[in-house]
Amino acid sequence: MLGVFSDFLDGLFLTYHSNGKLFSSVNYSESKIIGKYETFHPDGQKKSLSEYKNGRKNGISKFYDKNGKLVKKLKYIFCLLYTSPSPR
Repeated sequence: MLGVFSDFLDGLFLTYHSNGKLFSSVNYSESKIIGKYETFHPDGQKKSLSEYKNGRKNGISKFYDKNGKLVKKLKYIFCLLYTSPSPR
């Protein structure tokens, strides 16, 4: 794990699967998630990618299957899931 433990979490934090492959990568500033939050399948393929602003999910979150194929996209606006209005 990189980063600084004090009163606040600051910096890049990496966690790993038991096989040594990267599990997650996340940046903190004053204990709030900022920027990209990525997770990975045990084989190293990307599992998800989300954007955070001021500790809240904000922007497009993408989810991938074990083969790296994009299977879902969700849009968040300050932590609230945005859904398009249904056409009438």
